[in-house]
Amino acid sequence: MPNWEHINFEWKHSDEKVLHFAHPAKVQTVLELSKLVFALLVVEAIIYIIGRTELLSWSMVYLIMGIILVIGILSLLYKFYRTKNNFLYITSKRIIFHWINGLFWDHVRKITLDNIRNVDFRTESLLWRIFWYGTLMVQTSNDTGWDNHIWHINDAKLLTHYIDKIISLDLEERSKFNEFDATYFKNWQGE
Repeated sequence: MPNWEHINFEWKHSDEKVLHFAHPAKVQTVLELSKLVFALLVVEAIIYIIGRTELLSWSMVYLIMGIILVIGILSLLYKFYRTKNNFLYITSKRIIFHWINGLFWDHVRKITLDNIRNVDFRTESLLWRIFWYGTLMVQTSNDTGWDNHIWHINDAKLLTHYIDKIISLDLEERSKFNEFDATYFKNWQGE
């Protein structure tokens, strides 16, 4: 079981213990990247075929293919950047979602554990079920709906049980609570 005690971040309180840390599922990142690479290859093939039919000069075909290749590489780099910088912290006091949207939009949402009313998860495809990842949804007492989502999280179903367990504890018990243990929560039925 990993030890998150060494993790420090700018929003961490001195008396706060990190219980769990997660990035988006790597499987989802690979799936998104493979879709992008496939689309790039299809577009490149179409442009090559257009060049073979002599509708465009070869210099124009190579220029278009080069531009598409540069755009594709930049898109791949952005996907890696976004995956590396999107994360979820579960601490003894709150849940912190951090996500990147675009190049310049950096979002942080902090939800205190006492403010959580309900936690749920959603899987949207067979692939999500096979690789145990999904969308974690957190409803707070201020919400009328499910507007706190973190996408593509490993063990989203288990994390819902984990968060339910944490919010059922009082503040002192939370500070003594151990890190996320998937083997414990696979068998946990609730109390």
